[in-house]
Amino acid sequence: MSYSRFLLSNILLITFSMLALTGCGSESVNSSGILGKLPSLANNGVSKMTELNEDLKSSQESMNASGYADTKKEMDELENSCEADMKAFITEKGNFEVPCFEEGDNGKFTLKNVVVTGATLNKKSARLGMLLKYESKADYPRETYFAHGYFIDSKDQVIGEKVVFASNRGEVKTGQIVEMNGYYDGLENLGDAVMLKLIFGNPYEKK
Repeated sequence: MSYSRFLLSNILLITFSMLALTGCGSESVNSSGILGKLPSLANNGVSKMTELNEDLKSSQESMNASGYADTKKEMDELENSCEADMKAFITEKGNFEVPCFEEGDNGKFTLKNVVVTGATLNKKSARLGMLLKYESKADYPRETYFAHGYFIDSKDQVIGEKVVFASNRGEVKTGQIVEMNGYYDGLENLGDAVMLKLIFGNPYEKK
């Protein structure tokens, strides 16, 4: 093999190796629990983002403008690649349902399902987007409807904080599907989640 061909093959090998490391924190990805690879992808991204954020602060404190700009660019690229990886997995899953149950009977709506709608990454955590669907048992006046829930593990222990779901304000007719959007900050911590427990009603409402 000529030196030029040897050099070219090594350049290509290095290039492919670098491309393989650009996805969501460049760490290994595991699949577990009800969300599959999502928590692992999120955890890789958050871990790398935390490191980069420290580098960003260091560059800012030392007034290193070039280092700050390079790190900021790397953070943006990581955010984009991680979100692309998570979006690809969600798309691959199709109608990505989250196993769930409702605690008690709310009397107004029948629980249909919860589906994953998206995932994003920021400097401190990853956010999971979900859509909760109920079917109305009767006609109800124009208002915003709420539900909240908790992810639980195989030991029935609550993982993290509650997630709050809310609908758009509107009148509801019998048999109508009411959609409530919810977001959970801390997707990276949901690898052990086996179920989502739901409770109808606004958790912030004074009783």
